[in-house]
Amino acid sequence: MRSFLFLGLSVLGLVAVACFPQNTAEYIATDQDFVGYSKWTFVDKVTGNSDATKGAHLSENPNASRTIYIKNNADRTDKGQFPIGTTLVKQVTDKNNNLLMMTAMVKRGGGFNKEGGGWEWFVLDPKTGRIALDEKGAATRGAIAMCNQCHVNTEENDFVFTR
Repeated sequence: MRSFLFLGLSVLGLVAVACFPQNTAEYIATDQDFVGYSKWTFVDKVTGNSDATKGAHLSENPNASRTIYIKNNADRTDKGQFPIGTTLVKQVTDKNNNLLMMTAMVKRGGGFNKEGGGWEWFVLDPKTGRIALDEKGAATRGAIAMCNQCHVNTEENDFVFTR
């Protein structure tokens, strides 16, 4: 009797999973996800003024260069979207190659930040490469409104300016 009950519940569980697809895939990044970013696949380097970023990432500084790297050379799916877990890091350097700023974006998925295409935005500490802390000691990450406001202009490109 127990084996029939177990078998029945197992079949019911499989039917429920098959009939009600779940979109719960989510990737939550940690500091470790940004280690060694400069050895990842190089995406692009832009030097000088850039109207596309509307003042973000020191884009109005004519001596600043913004270099973008992508982890594991992630490719877009056939629908033009990057897969969950895709990680990009942008470093901003001056003309002497001093690191001024670092930011990152991770395709988190799982219903996170629908206005930003499922991306989570990060400010990284240029000295450590770890997620920066704000004045209250909280990690600077999330569905950051300022990031969403710029990246929404590239919605057709999965909210990514390059590649």
